[in-house]
Amino acid sequence: MRYSRGLTERALKVWVRESLPQRLLLPTLNCIPEDPCALDVQLREGGVLQFYHGNTSILRLVAGGLGDTIQLQFDSYETDIRGQWPNLKREWTIDEADELAWQLREIVPWLVSRTKSVYYKNKKEGFWENQLCHLYGRYWTPDKEWLVLDRQAVIGFPSSTARTEFFEPIISKRNAAMWSVFSSQARKWAHPRTIGTELDLLLLNRKRELVCMELKHASSSAGVYYGPFQAAVYREAFCSAADSIVDNIETMAKQKLALLLLPAAASSMFPITQPAVVHGVLAVVGTPSIEVQGRLEVCLKCCAEIEHRSISEEPFLTE
Repeated sequence: MRYSRGLTERALKVWVRESLPQRLLLPTLNCIPEDPCALDVQLREGGVLQFYHGNTSILRLVAGGLGDTIQLQFDSYETDIRGQWPNLKREWTIDEADELAWQLREIVPWLVSRTKSVYYKNKKEGFWENQLCHLYGRYWTPDKEWLVLDRQAVIGFPSSTARTEFFEPIISKRNAAMWSVFSSQARKWAHPRTIGTELDLLLLNRKRELVCMELKHASSSAGVYYGPFQAAVYREAFCSAADSIVDNIETMAKQKLALLLLPAAASSMFPITQPAVVHGVLAVVGTPSIEVQGRLEVCLKCCAEIEHRSISEEPFLTE
């Protein structure tokens, strides 16, 4: 198992030496001044820096292994970009970082304006993922309860077979509990669905212990009911994999510090506590109805290791 996300060591040294965080990353991240949380950047496997607008990816910067080149990927917008900005789809050198940043300051707002509202503008889960990644990430301060390390967190495996063998018993156990609750003659709250393998948010608490957070919005009652079972799966998975991946997670976090994606003060949160301790949290934004709250309590009783936290539906960071 692995949690390999970030640049090669050589590429990281080049990016820091050539001030690419200041010349390219931060100008792009700050290109929508009226909404400082509109964009969030995370490291991905293969030297990728992925820009999220809510819970969708709109841009990937792919750093060459030697650190001297950059390529761009635009996910579902590739065709549009090729049509309007045909010169973008090439290999850029780090000497061209200032020109690239200037181009992206025009293109990224265009991408954001064309992103479906369900991903961010509706102020549901995608909007709040960005808010939390900024409040407990880029704008982290030592008084904060958590430090966000990653979002859409996925444990890596050598093959799909290995992934299935690892997750199948964990997911089957929670699926069975969920089916039991949802299928009771007295409960027709939601249709059971298979739990996936992608965690919403991976964090550290003040004790430097890992926290697996599943984030839901109160407007989705079915999502709120699924939440405890999902959080329980991810907590158990990361707990089982911790010995193999904690060093990888710490390396990723230290790269984010070097790239100015986390504040320098966050270095005080490392090393991660070992042997690793992993907590599970279901965070619900907004206030569910009394009926939904009561049903959520039933679901939480099936997942006693999961803590329920409420988040006020008041944005932390606006213009």
